[in-house]
Amino acid sequence: VFDKQKAGAVFRRNPAAGFLPEAEVREILAAYGLPVARTEKALDEEQAVALGRSMGYPLAMKLCSPDITHKTEAGGIRLDLRCETEVQDAYRQIMAAARKYRPDARIEGVLLQPCLTEPDYEILLGARRDADFGPVIAFGMGGIFTEVLHDRSLGLPPMNRLLARRMMQQTKAATLLQGYRNRPPADFELLEEMILRLSQLLVDHPQVAELDLNPVLIKNGSPVVVDSRLLVSPVDVPATLHLVISPYPEEYEYRMVTGAGIGIFIRPVKPEDAPLFTDMFKVLSQTTIYYRFFGVLKELQPEMLARFTQIDYDREIALVAIDEAAETERMLGVARVIGDPDGTEGEFAVLVGDPWQGKGIGASLLRRCMLIAAKRGFQTIHGVVLKENTYMLALGRKLGFMISKDEDSGEYELRFNFDRPDLLEAIAEP
Repeated sequence: VFDKQKAGAVFRRNPAAGFLPEAEVREILAAYGLPVARTEKALDEEQAVALGRSMGYPLAMKLCSPDITHKTEAGGIRLDLRCETEVQDAYRQIMAAARKYRPDARIEGVLLQPCLTEPDYEILLGARRDADFGPVIAFGMGGIFTEVLHDRSLGLPPMNRLLARRMMQQTKAATLLQGYRNRPPADFELLEEMILRLSQLLVDHPQVAELDLNPVLIKNGSPVVVDSRLLVSPVDVPATLHLVISPYPEEYEYRMVTGAGIGIFIRPVKPEDAPLFTDMFKVLSQTTIYYRFFGVLKELQPEMLARFTQIDYDREIALVAIDEAAETERMLGVARVIGDPDGTEGEFAVLVGDPWQGKGIGASLLRRCMLIAAKRGFQTIHGVVLKENTYMLALGRKLGFMISKDEDSGEYELRFNFDRPDLLEAIAEP
C-alpha cells in the first residue's frame, strides 16, 4: 500500500530545489512502505546522551547537516556506541570533524539509530533523473564499496517483479546475496518489493531528481534503510508523462460475467503473466494454434513469450481474461491490438483456450480492446483470418467488421472503422 498523498504533502512543504531534511526523506520512504531504521534527532550533546539512554545500546550516530551529504567523508558517522561515555565522545568527535570538513556548514545536531551490528550485506538503491530517459533506478553493492567496486545495474520505472529480479541478477552482488561463508541469503522477494516501491515513488513524484538509499543493511535476510538523501528539482511535467515507459494502465481493468455465466477479470497483460500464458498454451489444440499463428507451434520459445507479455502500453493494447474463481489464477484468453507508429491503425488478434471457447470470452476481450482503441483515437483496426476459422469470422460479423476475401490465398481480412457511429454501437457490451 502506498500513501501518495502523505508523500505529496512532504513535497508541497518543500517546493524549492535542494536536498530535503533527512526526517522528511524518511517520511516519504515510510509513505511508500520502504523499511526505514528508527531515527531520533538530538540537537546537542545532552539530548544525545538522554536519547541513548532511552533507546538502548548499541547505537549509531551520524551528523545532521543539510550542507554535508556525504557523512562518511566528513567523519560524521560513529558506530557501535555502547554507553553514555561513548555517546558523549562520539558527539564531540563528529562536531569537530564537521567543522574541520566544512566550517560554514549548517549543523543541526546528530541523528541516533539502533546500530545493526555485523550486518550480512550492504546494498544500495537509488535513482537519478536523466535528461533523455527520465528517472533511472540503480541497484548494487552499498556502503563504502559503492564507489570502489562500481557494481550496479540500472532500470527504468515503472518496474515489475520480473524486471526487478533481472535487475538484481545483473550485479555481482546478487551472487553474494545468495549466501556465503555461513551468512544467510537475503530475502530476494523483499528486495524486489523495495525496488517496486521505489519505482512507484518515482512514477508518482516527477520532482525527485536524486534519491540515494545507501546503505541498505541486510541482517538475517531482512533489509532496512539506514541512510538516505533526496534531491528535489521541480519540473513542469505531470506524473507519468516524465517516464519513457508508460506505466501499467489500471484504468483498463474490468470485471464481468459473460453470456455463458463465466466470471472473468479482464486486465492488461503483465510481464509476470508468462507462466499463466504458458499454462494456457498447454490446453490449446493444434487447430487453435494453427488458426492463431498460421502454422504448427509445439511450444512457446522464451523470446516469443517475452514478446507476448512484455509490451509497450503506449503502442500496444493486450488484454487477458483471468479466472479468479479457480484455486490458482488461470488465464482463459488474450486479445491484442498492435498500433502502427502514428497510432491511427492497428492489427488485432484473439486467442482463447480450447476449454473456454464459445463462451463469450473472446468477444468480451475484443470488445474491450476496441473500446480502448476508439478512446486512443485509432481510425481503423484490421486482422487476417483463415477461411477455416468460422468462429472468428462469425465474431467479426457480429461486431460489425467489414469482411473481404483474398481470392489468391483464401484468407479473409476483417476491418473495423471507428468513424461510423452505427458500428461503434456494436462495441458496447450486450
